[in-house]
Amino acid sequence: MLDALRGFASFSVVLYHLSHWLNAPWLATNSNLAVDMFYCLSGFVLASAYSERKDMSFAQFAVRRFIRLTPLVFLATIISAAYILLRYYISDPRSHVFQEDMGYETIGIAMILGTINVPYFYAPHVIGGPELFPLNGPQYTLFFEVFVNLLWWYARHLPQVKASLFAIVLCAPLSLALGFGGANAENFISGFPRVIMCFGLGVLVFHSRTLVLRQASLLFVLYSSLIVMLCMFYAPIKIYQILHLCYILFVIPAVVLSGSRINLPTTGRKLALMLGALSYPVYVLHYPIFMWINGAYRKHYGDQNVVIEGSILIVALFASFVVLKIYDQPVRSWLSSLVRSGMFVRTKG
Repeated sequence: MLDALRGFASFSVVLYHLSHWLNAPWLATNSNLAVDMFYCLSGFVLASAYSERKDMSFAQFAVRRFIRLTPLVFLATIISAAYILLRYYISDPRSHVFQEDMGYETIGIAMILGTINVPYFYAPHVIGGPELFPLNGPQYTLFFEVFVNLLWWYARHLPQVKASLFAIVLCAPLSLALGFGGANAENFISGFPRVIMCFGLGVLVFHSRTLVLRQASLLFVLYSSLIVMLCMFYAPIKIYQILHLCYILFVIPAVVLSGSRINLPTTGRKLALMLGALSYPVYVLHYPIFMWINGAYRKHYGDQNVVIEGSILIVALFASFVVLKIYDQPVRSWLSSLVRSGMFVRTKG
């Protein structure tokens, strides 16, 4: 069930970005709230997979996270950089001559920082600034996820329930005061309490999941919390920050807790697994793919069209399953084989 939630959250973020890029605010006004779902799911999954891994060092854990995230991030960075360079050559009459703020050095910096998942503060507007990741705006969430993953690794020896509660109590008022941002230099700091709070909720849900025993009662919790979440995602007006915080503190844990305890039938399980597998490539690739779709459409028709461009993007993102099979999984397998061959030091930490 959690795989299906990941896939749903990923496509919800795509719709949210389409609503902004194509000036269609009615499409998915608040679906950016799905980012908080990602953070919470990350806390739940990592607590499930690594809480008892006492034999793994920090370096091994960090390398695993790097292998999991980097191949598709690299591909997305190349796709975006290629588009920006082509757009510049087509639109600039001087052809090969770059403006001062649009040189090979600027593109190179953006590509290197993007590939290693490091923010590019105050990037020039011509390549996508003021986004912290100008070649792939939504990538800022991956930066914060890696940060909180590594932070949790060092804190996993602490009593997890108490540590998670402390993080939530500390970060909830900070998030309310600073906002729920992190995408650009102006709201960068607000991304830290947001991700720590959501991740901590995921860890807390994992360690509290056995307190709820009956699946029958969980069905009501799942359906009711999903309805609330859908209403918040697709309400035609922007929700207040206090409602955003309530969604994080109450709705997300209810969805994750109930979803983690409910078993789907065989057909539903297969669909959920496919959505879960697609969630990461969809999230990472939708921005660079949209750049090409939107650029080509506007070059030909001179305007934007939310129905046509949105439909093309959704079809292209479902096709990213091919990218997952022929590129992402083989590259990750190859990198993992390098790790197993002894290229990285295996010391306990």
